[in-house]
Amino acid sequence: MANQTAADRSDVAPKGCSKMLTPERIARLRGYLLEEQASLRQELISLEDSVQEANIGLGNHMAEDATAAFDQATAVSLRRGHELALKDVERALHRMDEGSYGRCERARLRGYLLEEQASLRQELISLEDSVQEANVGLGNHMAEDATAAFDQATAVSLRRGHELALKEVESALHRMDAGTYGRCERCGDEIDFARLKAVPQASLCMSCQRQAEL
Repeated sequence: MANQTAADRSDVAPKGCSKMLTPERIARLRGYLLEEQASLRQELISLEDSVQEANIGLGNHMAEDATAAFDQATAVSLRRGHELALKDVERALHRMDEGSYGRCERARLRGYLLEEQASLRQELISLEDSVQEANVGLGNHMAEDATAAFDQATAVSLRRGHELALKEVESALHRMDAGTYGRCERCGDEIDFARLKAVPQASLCMSCQRQAEL
């Protein structure tokens, strides 16, 4: 479990969810949404002109008034539809900007973290038993003592590594509960989705992570 990443489990979807969006798909979706946003804004400008032209046409002649009224009603109806569509597009873009990857994506990441938490806790119990067994072996024979001391040092080292890993996983789960998951703890910027997919417990963006490792 410790060597498995969330990316390895991307085909395991929570009930009612499709496969996790890849960074490439998210980029394509964002590009589509931006194009749709620009197109809808341009169409709204044109529809506003149509409404104004229909207003100017009213009052000239009964037949012309009927045509202008129809054109105006059509333009107003289309404008309302476009305004709603634009609102949906901009809401989706806002969710992307805020790092809201969606219920299914977050459910996958949470599921992975919970599984990793349970696995690390179980491994820590096993490592604790190994440390105790190594202690019992000390004092019997010089060669046996050396082997037991080596086994004990290895188990202690592994235990420390697992304790740190467990702390990072539980910290990530806490950030999810607090609503701060996906934000860099150092600079406050959004952590790239590809990084979270590969390392769900990440608390720093790549830039801050590199600085921390210097």
